[in-house]
Amino acid sequence: MSFPGRVLIGTTAAVGFSALVLPSVHSYPTVLSLLIALCAWGVVASMKSSQFADGHFRVIWTVAVMLHMIVFLIPGVAAWFGLRNRKPGLCSALVCAWCLCYLVLLYVLFPAPMGP
Repeated sequence: MSFPGRVLIGTTAAVGFSALVLPSVHSYPTVLSLLIALCAWGVVASMKSSQFADGHFRVIWTVAVMLHMIVFLIPGVAAWFGLRNRKPGLCSALVCAWCLCYLVLLYVLFPAPMGP
């Protein structure tokens, strides 16, 4: 496997792990984390029921981790497909920069409003 491919897999694993430990981090949620969690709840609720989704946090969080990885991979794979053969160093740098940007969006940038 090429170096850009290993970088893409590694950064995806880092995003998945950071999304997995998100509930144990005691910080104020960001808009991105709340949006992904709400989408995960909606996926589980549409597949089972809203009562099931309300009572099964682990199932929702598993779906949320998968959604985080999918959302991260959309631009990551686009950069990987476009530059992996022509400029592998730039491809790896862009994927790493996107990973850093995604983690900042996930943990720091755009905190969710407190309410009305």
